[in-house]
Amino acid sequence: MWVTAEAHLKQAGKSSVEELWNEKLMTITSKDGMYQGKLDALIAIDLADPNDPNLGLIAPINTLKWFNNRPSIRNLMVKDQKNSYVLYFKGGTVFNKDTKKYNSYDHLMFRVDGFDSPDRNAFFKDKGVLNASASIYHDSLFDIPAVIIPKTGTVQNYSDLVIRLQTPAGGWWFSESIPLRLKGNLEY
Repeated sequence: MWVTAEAHLKQAGKSSVEELWNEKLMTITSKDGMYQGKLDALIAIDLADPNDPNLGLIAPINTLKWFNNRPSIRNLMVKDQKNSYVLYFKGGTVFNKDTKKYNSYDHLMFRVDGFDSPDRNAFFKDKGVLNASASIYHDSLFDIPAVIIPKTGTVQNYSDLVIRLQTPAGGWWFSESIPLRLKGNLEY
């Protein structure tokens, strides 16, 4: 899924997508130096593989839900989305010296961009169609540092495929780091 044209790799002076990862950008420090978070690993879990060694990171899968951005919908089950990957963001806060500015979370704040829905209405319906990337959770929204991405059915709409790490604050204090950016299959 994380692919890009060979010309894009050559332009970056790389021979594979793995070489595009910028390990220095896997740590994010706030502009004022009061918060720091670190991504230790980004783990892809194949839901179609019952022997995937990382399934335990999101267990129990029978209670795992995906979020279609409608808080009133709480019954969209991950177990029904076997033809998908879960991207698990292993990492967390290194330090938080100002909990009034920076929210205290057990895990790292992140965003995945570029896997969009060809039919947003279907995504938002009560029985939602997983045709874009979505957050997953067990009990409360964002209690697991992961997103689900279906293997088919998404589109790339005029943006790169991007992994972003973010500080848990808004306004002037907000900042982000991009350890991976790919052109994907889009030619624009």
